[in-house]
Amino acid sequence: MTSAEVPGMELEHITELSTPITELAIDDGDPEKPVLWAFFDGGPPQTVLANTGEHFAGESTASFQNAARSQRSLQVAGLEVEADGADIIVISSSGGVRRLTGHGTPVTTLGLFPAAGEPLLMSGSGGGSIRIWNPRTGEVLRRSQRCQVSVLLTFAGPDGGVRIASGGRTGELCVWNPLIPGSSKAGPVSTHGFSDRVARTDLLDRGSLVSTLTEMLRPRHGDAPTVITVEGAWGSGKSTLLELVKRRLSTKPTKLLPGPRLTLFRADLMLWRSELKALKPPKRPQ
Repeated sequence: MTSAEVPGMELEHITELSTPITELAIDDGDPEKPVLWAFFDGGPPQTVLANTGEHFAGESTASFQNAARSQRSLQVAGLEVEADGADIIVISSSGGVRRLTGHGTPVTTLGLFPAAGEPLLMSGSGGGSIRIWNPRTGEVLRRSQRCQVSVLLTFAGPDGGVRIASGGRTGELCVWNPLIPGSSKAGPVSTHGFSDRVARTDLLDRGSLVSTLTEMLRPRHGDAPTVITVEGAWGSGKSTLLELVKRRLSTKPTKLLPGPRLTLFRADLMLWRSELKALKPPKRPQ
């Protein structure tokens, strides 16, 4: 994919601060009005409403949930990443090396971009561009060509999607919408008050998943045995999902014949007797 074919980002607003920005932080104590903090060398920080870019004159608790400074190396998706001039070097756990090219000027900062599944890599350069990469494939997913970049920060926008705030030596504080679905709302499943009884109705609309699992488990001639694990927190619906799949399977599970239960002790005893019988010498004829 050439640079011209890479989708761009939407620049939502710019705030002129006229002083080189060295660090950014987000105070989202009020989810409706998150506040961006911009820090400078030798001067007091300035605050801006993250969703509008307007200067913020109210009180902020400064309970930062996310803060960022310029960094030229980090870990993402189990990979070691570091800036090398205008390129980015990605080193896998096995020692493989991949070089990501595309920035026309030296990379000044790296960061993590939250996304469904594994996080992505974002990078900014002194020449005024931001790029979002898939670090495993080296593919550029989004790019910008505006605002000189020294530091990058992500936060949740008013629609719940991920936004990128960038700051640089010119004092421009930019907020971008990369138009990539993120995972800002992802988190642990709360199971307080749940019971362990199997639900009779599919309240979570898992019909597509049930159909897929049923098709995978349906016996076919010549197929090898199939094993599927269902993992999740207590009360998150594992048993209900398996019960829904079970109802759709036309072939009922084979019932075990009545008899003594095969325990680890019985299995060991059977093997021991078999070995003893093999070692016992045959009887001599009288």
